[in-house]
Amino acid sequence: MLKLSILFSVAMMPLLSGCYDNGTKEDCVGLSCPPGLFWPDGGEVRIQYIKLPDGTDWRIITAFFIEAQTPERISPPTLGHCAPDPNFGEATSRTYTDVGESITVDMGDQTITAPKVTGDAAVDFIGRRHDLAYISETYDDAAPQFFNAKHSAQTDEQMDFSDLLQGIYVPPTLEVLSPQGPGVIPVKRHQDLLVQWQEIEPPNPDVTTAGVILFLRDDGPPITCVGPNNGQFIVSADDVDNLLPEQGGIMQVGTASDQAILTDAGRRIDLWGTNCIAMLWTKVD
Repeated sequence: MLKLSILFSVAMMPLLSGCYDNGTKEDCVGLSCPPGLFWPDGGEVRIQYIKLPDGTDWRIITAFFIEAQTPERISPPTLGHCAPDPNFGEATSRTYTDVGESITVDMGDQTITAPKVTGDAAVDFIGRRHDLAYISETYDDAAPQFFNAKHSAQTDEQMDFSDLLQGIYVPPTLEVLSPQGPGVIPVKRHQDLLVQWQEIEPPNPDVTTAGVILFLRDDGPPITCVGPNNGQFIVSADDVDNLLPEQGGIMQVGTASDQAILTDAGRRIDLWGTNCIAMLWTKVD
């Protein structure tokens, strides 16, 4: 099961990274505040849920913390468009912060400890390579209290930002309305692809969420399409023909939140909660 599931190792990338404009840190947080994107990258803590095509619940914890990076920040994608994930290969150098032997994440229905990994083992679940990261996963069924709820993380060693790793919001469960069907979903060349989804219950009105469609590629970074969480996104015919892999693969439809924090050193740490459904697809005429 593990080897099979790794084939579906796709994830949500940063959308409109957490940020702060003018005023105190509390004035401007996460996806609701795109003007503050100038803050340097400080890493992330990510709670990622994927409903695999066979119905299995896959939950992944990924965390890493950045002390310095060149360039200082990686630009987010443009809202309403599809593009290769910019988080692959853009940072030419990076110094990581060691927060101890593990981080512990309370996910409402269970607590997961993600151990420190280094070297060749420090590859996260969207294929990014790190010198030092904290990674863990579980295939246990997710209980209702995991969704539409806020969770928290704790570092093994106390850092100046440790107490701020709170409020990681996982959006409500959702269903994909279009495209749908049993088995492999056909995506037609030269035509727009309408993707529609519906959340089972209203999300927390105090948290901004986004809609994300991601296409895994064997020959490069995923293609990620980012838009408002309004229930639909249109992948243009041009993007279907020129961006999506010819061989098809895995499409992931979901929602995401980023309740980012700003450290005392002035670096932004993204606190991602993602919830998505993975589907098999292929291109057809």
